[in-house]
Amino acid sequence: MPSNEVVAGVAGMAAGAALYALLSNKSSKGGQLAPVTPPVKTSTYKTPSELSACESLSLCGTMLLCTQNLAVSGANQVLLNLAEGYVWRGNTVLLSPSVGPFAKEFADLGVAVFIGELDELLKRVTDVRIAICNTIMTAHLVCALGDVGIPSMWILHEWWPGDMLVDELTKRNDKNTTPAVVKRALDTCPRTACVCAAQKDLYMPANGAVTFVGVPEPKADWKVSPVPLPQTSTTPCVTFLCLGIVCPRKNQHWAVEIFRKWAGSRKDVRLIVVGARCVRPHGIGRSPLMSPHESPRKPLRMVFEEFATK
Repeated sequence: MPSNEVVAGVAGMAAGAALYALLSNKSSKGGQLAPVTPPVKTSTYKTPSELSACESLSLCGTMLLCTQNLAVSGANQVLLNLAEGYVWRGNTVLLSPSVGPFAKEFADLGVAVFIGELDELLKRVTDVRIAICNTIMTAHLVCALGDVGIPSMWILHEWWPGDMLVDELTKRNDKNTTPAVVKRALDTCPRTACVCAAQKDLYMPANGAVTFVGVPEPKADWKVSPVPLPQTSTTPCVTFLCLGIVCPRKNQHWAVEIFRKWAGSRKDVRLIVVGARCVRPHGIGRSPLMSPHESPRKPLRMVFEEFATK
């Protein structure tokens, strides 16, 4: 005969099982209870097929963005566009050797900004799956990442043939990058992105690819749209836009000189220069686009200057 305690325990278990079945209102075959499943809300989000098919994007690791600095520049804007486009599903960390105004732009997008060296970062962030290095001044990082087995992509922006590379690196007081380091990075980087075919031919990366930034591929049926009328004229006019940071080393004055030489006496073309005026320490000098009374160290501002044929 079982004791009273055993009988009471069995009765309690039976009562609990009955109550569980009553609340769930479900039972499976064989008299076994089915688990209670709370209602599931159906998500409206659907993963694009091209993303769901890409195994690299499904990794739950960290993407590392490597930049030479955090100054206001078009090169840093490229990395910012990548961060804003959420091309990586995991965490994103940006590495820079120094602070700068662009740090806030990345932080506002949820990117962790790390100021320091690569080896120090890799000790703290141990799940880096891929790195994107930006500008030729990150060649040493491309090499270092390859040495530790982290795949990288390298975006080149510069056009520095021959001795010009040494001159430009010297102006920037760059102690990490040399022609030998650049050569090794070009030979070993798994993917080097060039902004045009001519740049790819100049540097000849082992695994190069051309990305035409902002320029659509030509089409056989491409046609010129109707020429718009400027607000200040009744004559149709074609506008050429020169967009970018306005400073001596960008040679906007040369673009103006070539434009005027090409346009001659034409009245139907004009050139507009638009950009932020910002002169780096390595680019100090006076540009013909600057007023004689304007300092090249003047704080950042926007300029809009129009050059039309007379």
